[in-house]
Amino acid sequence: MIDAVELRALLALEDHGTVAAASGALGYTPSAVSQQIKRLEQKVGRELIHPVGRNVTLTAAGRALAEQGRDLLTRWSDLEHAAGRFDDVPHGAVSIGAFPTALRGLVIPALRSLASSAPDLRVHLRELEIQTAIDAVLAGRLDACIAHGWRGLATPVPDDLRSDLLLGDRADIVVAADHPRADSVTAVPSDFLDATWAVQPVGTVCHAWFLHMFAGLGRVPRRVWEVGEYDTQVRLVDELGAVALLPRLGVTLDPARLHRIPVHDPVPIRDVHLIARPGFHGTPAHAALLGTLLATATGHGDRHNGRPPHPSV
Repeated sequence: MIDAVELRALLALEDHGTVAAASGALGYTPSAVSQQIKRLEQKVGRELIHPVGRNVTLTAAGRALAEQGRDLLTRWSDLEHAAGRFDDVPHGAVSIGAFPTALRGLVIPALRSLASSAPDLRVHLRELEIQTAIDAVLAGRLDACIAHGWRGLATPVPDDLRSDLLLGDRADIVVAADHPRADSVTAVPSDFLDATWAVQPVGTVCHAWFLHMFAGLGRVPRRVWEVGEYDTQVRLVDELGAVALLPRLGVTLDPARLHRIPVHDPVPIRDVHLIARPGFHGTPAHAALLGTLLATATGHGDRHNGRPPHPSV
């Protein structure tokens, strides 16, 4: 009989493309994943994978089994959560994904609280970019994820999923303490049109917002450094005099070296949501997770680091 562990190994190979990456995602050794696939092939009497260079792809039989297996595992998870609806005590395993700043500023503090308030709830955590996380929830690989969309330029959420707003996270222009505009009370994008910017790479939702900020000015800044990590953007601001747009959630700055300047026209706000599968939404585990995240998020929308923005903003 096929078991869930073998199916998850096959799905991990389909999702990640290598035995090493699949084993890392599952928390097993590569040899354990290979053994699970061999057992599964023996049970079904078909080859399910074949190597392509350093990668692994699924055969036609493997793809068919993965498609049915993914649906089966999702329904199995929904069944477990449905049984939990009759028990007010949150328990069992929950898998969630989150983007990096949400992990640092929101999820990690929330999980610390959950360890005390819901000790029987086992949370499996994955750091994922937004669209990857949403796709994983939609496909049943995760129970829920933390995602954000810029207000006025929101990331679409599939109709099959459920979404709860956690907070509005404002972003500010960040400059070095010796920048000519460092003591500004507020700013508009045109004030920094000719600056050198450190921004998220093309194709990300944050880069789309960067372009949106300058949409009404006829052009965008010409000097742009595409940098995916906020920590690296901070160093570019601090050491090379660049300008960056940084969120307040999960980004810690040294107030002696870096100043935040609130922006308007438009105001950059990330609406941060908990997105869940319908089978997980509304269960005691979901209610515990959502309540703890909301409690942790309280005040985050107004929390600053670096030189605090002017109190009127």
